[in-house]
Amino acid sequence: MTRLFQWRVPGGNHGSEACARVATAISDLDIPFDDVAVIESPSRSHAVAAAFVYPDQSSFVKVDWRADRALEREATALRQVEESRTFAAPRILQFRTGGGVEVLHLEALHGAGGDTIDDERLLSVLAELAHANGGSGITHGDFAYWNIFVGERVGLIDWEEAATRLIPGQDLHRFIETYPGGIAPGRRARLVASYLERIPSEHAPAARALLTGSVSQATRSFQL
Repeated sequence: MTRLFQWRVPGGNHGSEACARVATAISDLDIPFDDVAVIESPSRSHAVAAAFVYPDQSSFVKVDWRADRALEREATALRQVEESRTFAAPRILQFRTGGGVEVLHLEALHGAGGDTIDDERLLSVLAELAHANGGSGITHGDFAYWNIFVGERVGLIDWEEAATRLIPGQDLHRFIETYPGGIAPGRRARLVASYLERIPSEHAPAARALLTGSVSQATRSFQL
C-alpha cells in the first residue's frame, strides 16, 4: 500500500492541499513506488511538492499548481543542459501538464553538499552556463549551495527559476549570498575577477556592477 508522509516545514501552510495534489498527480504516473514524502519549501509563496520515489530514492516527482509554469521552465532548461561537460543535471523521466497541474518526474542526483565545491569547479560550471544555449547563456536562477551536489561531477538541481539567457552575475551572486558563514572578501574578489574573465565580454560590465554591489537590490532582482 502506498503511504503519503507530510514533512512539516516551518512556514509552510499548504499541507493538506500539497498532500492531495501530489497523491493525485503521482497516481496518474506509470511509476512504481512504495512510500512518498511530500516536501514543502518555506521559501516559496506557493508550495511545490517534491516526492521521492522509494525505496532507492533513484528518482523524485515535483508537482506544481501555480500559474507561472515553473516546472515547464525547469524542463526546458534541463533539456538544454543535457550535454553539459562540467556538471550533471537531473534527467527528465516524465513531464506532464493538465488540469492546472504540472508534474515533473526526474532522476535524483546525490553527492556532498555544495559548500564543499572548490573554486575552479565552481567557475567552470558558471562559465559553461554563460556560454551555453548557442551563446545566449543559461541562468540557473537559484544557484544556492543547497542546490549543488559535489561528486565525480558537480550536480545542479532545482531549475524552476531558470532563464534561457544569461543574466550576468546572477548565479555567482546567489552562491556568494547564500554560502554558509559567508565568503571571505579575498576569496570573493578572486571569484568575481575570474568569473568576469570567463563570461562573454559584452556581459562583463553588468556582471561587475551586480557583483561589486553597485546595483540596487530592486534592480538586481531576478526577472524572467
